[in-house]
Amino acid sequence: MSLLLKIIREVLGVKQAPPSLYENLCAAGEALRGAGRHAEAQARFREAAALFPGGFEAHNGMGLACQAAGRTAEAEAAFRRAVALAPAIAPLHYNLGNVVRAQGRLEEAAACFRQALEAEPALAPAREGLARALADLGRADEAEPLYRQALQEDPQNSRLHFLLGNLLHDAERLAEAEHHFRRAAEIQPDFLEARSNLGMALGAQGNYGGAEACYRELLAHRPDNAVFHYNLGNALLPQGRVEAAIAAFEQAAALRPDWAEPRSNRLLAANYAPRWSEEQIFAAHREFGAWLEQETAPSKAAPPASAIPVRVGYVSADFREHSVAYFIEPILRHHDRRQFEIYCYDVHGAPDAVSRRLMSTGHQWVACAGMSDDALWDRIRRDGVGILVDLAGHTAGNRLRVFARRAAPIQASYLGYPNTTGLFNMDYRITDGVADPAGEADRLGTETLARLPGSYFCYRPAADAPQPGPSPALAQGFVSFGCFGNFAKIHPELLRLWARILRGVPRSRLILKAQSLADPALRKAVLDLFEAEGVAPERIGLSAWVSTRHAHLSAYREVDIALDTHPYGGAATTCEALWMGVPVITWPGRRHASRMGASLLRAAGLEAWIAEDADGYARIGQTLAADLPTLAEWRRALRPRLAASPLLDGTRFVGGLENLYRSWLTNESNTGEKTR
Repeated sequence: MSLLLKIIREVLGVKQAPPSLYENLCAAGEALRGAGRHAEAQARFREAAALFPGGFEAHNGMGLACQAAGRTAEAEAAFRRAVALAPAIAPLHYNLGNVVRAQGRLEEAAACFRQALEAEPALAPAREGLARALADLGRADEAEPLYRQALQEDPQNSRLHFLLGNLLHDAERLAEAEHHFRRAAEIQPDFLEARSNLGMALGAQGNYGGAEACYRELLAHRPDNAVFHYNLGNALLPQGRVEAAIAAFEQAAALRPDWAEPRSNRLLAANYAPRWSEEQIFAAHREFGAWLEQETAPSKAAPPASAIPVRVGYVSADFREHSVAYFIEPILRHHDRRQFEIYCYDVHGAPDAVSRRLMSTGHQWVACAGMSDDALWDRIRRDGVGILVDLAGHTAGNRLRVFARRAAPIQASYLGYPNTTGLFNMDYRITDGVADPAGEADRLGTETLARLPGSYFCYRPAADAPQPGPSPALAQGFVSFGCFGNFAKIHPELLRLWARILRGVPRSRLILKAQSLADPALRKAVLDLFEAEGVAPERIGLSAWVSTRHAHLSAYREVDIALDTHPYGGAATTCEALWMGVPVITWPGRRHASRMGASLLRAAGLEAWIAEDADGYARIGQTLAADLPTLAEWRRALRPRLAASPLLDGTRFVGGLENLYRSWLTNESNTGEKTR
């Protein structure tokens, strides 16, 4: 170490006093730091810096010791002093980049890593650091070539395979991600995180059985690992094994009580669970909300600005190819720009064609995938947002911590989650009188229910949607029922109800399409259940996920009647089926999640397909199936009917939404506090 320092100083032309004592102090500091005795190491480096203020080694060592001790601000100051003394030394810029990145200042970190590479282009850790910073910033197109270059130089580096796998997974290039996770695990068999992420990649491709096997194997070695329990829950839920998923999420939360994600996923899963009462679901959400708001120390918000235009912010991870996008796009396109200034906070970070289309609406677009919750909260505050709308609830990518801390004077939940958030700092939940009838629903949420006139949905069909095509029943001579919903919504009792409908309609068949049905074990379980219910396997068509929206919608050409799920129904799938000329039968229960289909059908004037109970649900299905000419007529009539309905009237809908926003501002300014 001392020889290296001597050579560096000679190259730089640095003059020194008592070199042996200075170097000995630095060497002692390094030894103490290596032994984990960080306070003593800091003392030695401090003595060295006092002896020779121009020595960058002491400041660099001080920075590393402070960083290891968690004293981030002191570490950054020390690294900055070292860089100022020796700007040509690449590792100093690299060390500064690491400590800045740890604080979430990703652009600064990227600049530090670039400076390191300018000083020493072959410094592999700096290239990796730059790639990670760019990936966290959502700039995957810049990060990927850096990872690939690093792997060319070091193809046996398991960490690089792992990091590239993460990048590809986030970009939904799942087969490539799977390959790199497998390579990471092959190179380093004890790299458990790589094996865990391999399970994630398998699950994302519909191989939930393979993902489950990954996590169960990992848990056999590490039963105390919260992440493995959490990922196991995520593999079980899409298989429709809701109670087992909830148990896995609960175990993850018990092992890591400060971790919000398994708690949120447990709540999401509860909406799918038939055995959970609405009161139990609300109590669980309220418990979460109390915990999160205690964890985040809510801040008092400034009063809303009275100036026009009012600033409204939408926070979502689903400004992309996602069902939420088909309901938020009409809102973005029809907002009155004279009265409202819109900010879209995109927390996903992997833009696609839908993202770019939404960006073209011309509103303020804030790419914030790499922002910490604190940084996002600060950005929203600085933007002066008066009304902040959450579009995620407890779904993936949510930023509920930002809302729990109160980022805006008025906060609301809308669209992406069919229940209360559980947060007292979430002032309103936007809904309607069908999805949440007045009375009981008002008692089962922490937010004030803000009901829009008509449905709370406004739909934009896919521009490339194919024509509905002819009636399959007339062409084939038998009726095909179908459900293309998330398989987490499908449970054995619902399958038995569908079997009952099939038994009452001779020669009829059922087509199920879901990503989970790529799993052979799940396919067999479904067919076995129908066979046990007296429905031959050849009457059941099982299809996995398709890669394009056009192909997904084209699959409705094989369906005569769509069956909504219960107790968690569909919204986008209901609209898609209707747009493709397919009647939808729904059975609303007590919870909002089961009443979305009723809200949509009522808005389209199709109340006859809303059942009162399971018997009515089966009866409507069998009655529709008995009249093939009427089914053929609906095939032709449903798209024009939907197009002329309030569901596609963006101008009318957004006018009502903006009136709602104005009423909130009036309530705030009149009372000085939220109306609850």
